[in-house]
Amino acid sequence: MVLGKVRIFMKVQYVKFFSITERISNLFFLNLLWIIACLPIFTIFPSTAAMFGVFREWVTKKETRIFRIFFQKFKENFKQSMVLELAWLFYLGIAFANLSILDNFNSVFRTVILSILISIGILLFLMSIYMVTLMVHYNLSIPTLWKNSFLLSLTCLPSTFLVILIICVMAAITYFLPIVLIFVFSVTAYLLFLLCFRAIIGII
Repeated sequence: MVLGKVRIFMKVQYVKFFSITERISNLFFLNLLWIIACLPIFTIFPSTAAMFGVFREWVTKKETRIFRIFFQKFKENFKQSMVLELAWLFYLGIAFANLSILDNFNSVFRTVILSILISIGILLFLMSIYMVTLMVHYNLSIPTLWKNSFLLSLTCLPSTFLVILIICVMAAITYFLPIVLIFVFSVTAYLLFLLCFRAIIGII
């Protein structure tokens, strides 16, 4: 009887250990895959959508595969994620144009413009995270994606603040321990996905 309980206990512990090691290795390979897929630069947003798509499969279907799902989600979400990327390029272009001429104005005007640009940048960043999460879970039109991500950014304030906190903490850890670069992108994205996904499921 005792020996049987010990065997059951050891089996349960082995399953837990295997599950943990599998998830760690998956995060490592997904981190590497995302970095490689982002090398052309213009594929950063489709690659990020693909990574979030992998997370979505992990959460909803208990799927552990990476490579096939990554490239499948990359293809499925390419168009919508490229629209988001174009929005970022437009914002960065406007921001750069404004920053290049700010020296010609007084300090008050510069402060106002900088505040506006920073606020828009933060909002766009938060919207991007919600948008990619929505993108990989629902089949929504581009206008609906933008509208819902905007509303989620403003209404899910606890999740929004936690998103900012997670990014700041992970950035600090990376600064002091650069070795975590082998995991940091996938781990950070996984935490952000879980946070935003739970917020979205709770509302939509």
